[in-house]
Amino acid sequence: MLITFTIFTPVGILIGMYFSKSGFLIEGIMLSISSGTFVYVSTSEVIVEEFSSKGSKHLKYFIYLLGGFLTVLLNFLDPAPIIQ
Repeated sequence: MLITFTIFTPVGILIGMYFSKSGFLIEGIMLSISSGTFVYVSTSEVIVEEFSSKGSKHLKYFIYLLGGFLTVLLNFLDPAPIIQ
């Protein structure tokens, strides 16, 4: 897995650099893919491990909900349309 990741990381960077000058829509698609990858890793790996460990689960749950709320709130900060 590490070898595959090591090989495809520079390939992904090169693909992103190539498509970065392709227009607003392509840039938005690339940003969506990269942010979706981050959200997937955080929800499938980090959150499961955090909630399985002992500790103040109520505080962890509150902070988890606060993070989700702030993520939704970010949607309303930029009133610019997606496609110009």
